[in-house]
Amino acid sequence: MNGVHAKKLFLKFIFLTFFTFCTFSQDDVSSYLRGAQLTNYVEQTLKKNKFNPLKSELVHTGSDIFASNLTLDFAGTDFSYAADFNDQKKSLVVIDIKQEDFFRKTSTVVDLIKFVRDSKFDFSVEFVFTAMDEASRVPFRKNFQQNGTSVFASSMIDTDNTVALILRFDNSYNESRIYTAGFKNSSPLWLTKRIVESFNEEKIDYVSPQKFLSIYRAGLLSGNQNMTSFFINSMPCISIVLSEDSHISALKYFLTHYSTEGTDKEDIHYTFFQLKFLKPIWISERINIIALEIFGVLSILILCSFSFIGKSRIKYKKAFSKFWYIIPLTIFVSLISLYAGQFFCRFIPVVHRANPIIQFVLKIIISTIFVTIFFTFQSHFSKEGSEFIYGYNLTLIAVANVFIFCAADITLFWMFVFEYLVIYFSRNLIKIHGLVISIILMIIPFLPYFAVIAANSSSMDLYFIIYSSFFRNFMLAMALFPFQIMWLRVLARIRYYQQNKTQQTISLKTMLSFGFISAGIIAALVIIFGVLMTTFFYNKTHTTNISQKIIDTTPSRLSVTQEQGSEGDKTSNIIKIKSNHEADRYIVTVLSPTSVPVLDSTYEYKVRDNTTQVEFIIPDYPPQEISIGYSTDPKLNHQINVTALYYESKLNQYSRESIQLEYAGQGESK
Repeated sequence: MNGVHAKKLFLKFIFLTFFTFCTFSQDDVSSYLRGAQLTNYVEQTLKKNKFNPLKSELVHTGSDIFASNLTLDFAGTDFSYAADFNDQKKSLVVIDIKQEDFFRKTSTVVDLIKFVRDSKFDFSVEFVFTAMDEASRVPFRKNFQQNGTSVFASSMIDTDNTVALILRFDNSYNESRIYTAGFKNSSPLWLTKRIVESFNEEKIDYVSPQKFLSIYRAGLLSGNQNMTSFFINSMPCISIVLSEDSHISALKYFLTHYSTEGTDKEDIHYTFFQLKFLKPIWISERINIIALEIFGVLSILILCSFSFIGKSRIKYKKAFSKFWYIIPLTIFVSLISLYAGQFFCRFIPVVHRANPIIQFVLKIIISTIFVTIFFTFQSHFSKEGSEFIYGYNLTLIAVANVFIFCAADITLFWMFVFEYLVIYFSRNLIKIHGLVISIILMIIPFLPYFAVIAANSSSMDLYFIIYSSFFRNFMLAMALFPFQIMWLRVLARIRYYQQNKTQQTISLKTMLSFGFISAGIIAALVIIFGVLMTTFFYNKTHTTNISQKIIDTTPSRLSVTQEQGSEGDKTSNIIKIKSNHEADRYIVTVLSPTSVPVLDSTYEYKVRDNTTQVEFIIPDYPPQEISIGYSTDPKLNHQINVTALYYESKLNQYSRESIQLEYAGQGESK
């Protein structure tokens, strides 16, 4: 028995050792398997499971082997080229999975593929396993490169019948996530609704981080970059990030119950709320339009009829005819003040280096100072101004803003209607504390939008808001106008109370003092608001990138040679790059002092910055040996610059090796 027991223990030891080794090996491989090696792994795994993927290059690189996209097609049982590709209904479902996720979740992804194969849907399914979609660890310019999703989406020819599902795996969150927005576009209602219902039916917890889709459609936030690639190529899409492998059942449910009926509808102007223990609440574009039409009728009655009836109608008409200019003049001053704040943020070095949220806050503060001066003079020289005209102009612009911003995106209707209601019911307020409370209530519907922008924007998104075009500044001025008029009402009431108290006319100097004190209070509140947004939203989602240190070293791993030949009136050149160590990136440029040095090439290339420097487009994680062939004018002198970046994992830095080669032409080209 002792011998048998010892034998069992030995076998268990061997099994555990083998299992541990395999697990370690896969984790270890995942730390360096990238580029063409990763593509080869995905391709071979698919072939072992009796699938035949098709390979497509990201960029043209001659005969050198780099990372490539892989596609796998399953035609639907009812597929007809003539019928399906001339129809707006989505009979082709593309499932986008990056190759890094395929490696990490091989069994889960293969199981999904087999599920699709065995289900034999009446619609077609195409899997695309994209290369270079994982965020590069190289924090420098990416040599004009495109990721696999962008290349695949731009290569699609017939897009009218296609819908894309971007599938990702990430267990860093406790819940799965559904993303519905890219730059200036969002997922259609039918697609979002079906995905949400699939998660609910499978009882899978999820969150939808991209709330308030109007922000993304307006271009204030860039959104999901991979989704943007499909949107700009006229394909609706949605992105799903699964926190657990078992959550793949939601996607299987979606595919099982998928129907092409209704997929030709393009309602992207919707809002939905997911409440705990309740079904989602959907507000479609149709509901928004009906609500806007009802509001339009009621607001016209209020502005044009009800406001000028009663005992004071003659006084109200006289006040409006006398002070109507306040609206355009205030908007003009506000617009100019925003440009002044923009100038201040751009050309004052200390401000320009500040956090982008703080820069935007400072832009608003500069605008506040300008408007303060204008309001002070206006209030001083328009002593006969009626309280009615302030309230009426405020109501008029509040109504105008509903239609102006709904024209940009109708889902903004409810936010601006709430603001209008606050303004309408506060139009007869005369006490300062009541006006201040009204201003606070007006701000409330905007706060969630501020929080979403602060939490989800990149620095470039925020700079786009700070350094705005005329149209964006005009829209911002219109949004600020109701708050500015409310402030004017506060200043007017201060002047009124002070005059009643002293029984004397308030001097301009005193009014300016009141104005700047109130402006200082507003500035302090705005700064506090900016700091809170930065602390609780921006900083939590925008970790500071630790710039990788680059050390220039003498070339020891990199070698470059050049071969030349003659092709009629051209000179053929071959740059041969060899490295005895895997590099993260090769940067190869050809520079001439007079004209473009490259006439054609086996590699794709682009002209950089000017017309005399060419850079070859080389994907990251290249093979250790590559050959770049190109032709040039035989009379043209040019210089070849080759740089290799090597990641030193122990030091967490990059070593940069560079080699230059000179080519002497046969005299300058004419």
